[in-house]
Amino acid sequence: MKNHYWYFYIGLLLTTIFGGSFLIRLIRDGDFYIAEFIGGIVGIVILLIGVFFKKRKFDDEKLNAISYLTSVNL
Repeated sequence: MKNHYWYFYIGLLLTTIFGGSFLIRLIRDGDFYIAEFIGGIVGIVILLIGVFFKKRKFDDEKLNAISYLTSVNL
């Protein structure tokens, strides 16, 4: 896969929708909705995967730039 940014955006969307509604209902009514809780947790996991891929891509690009600069004959 070439573009991993959708992990970040989908994770953020799921966390905002399900996690936000879960927290609002938990604080307002004291009800614990398991489906919204699981949706929020899945969103957080996907968000962390997106952050991991983003960091890994940044490290790979930095490593490629360093190897390119050291291979250039000055």
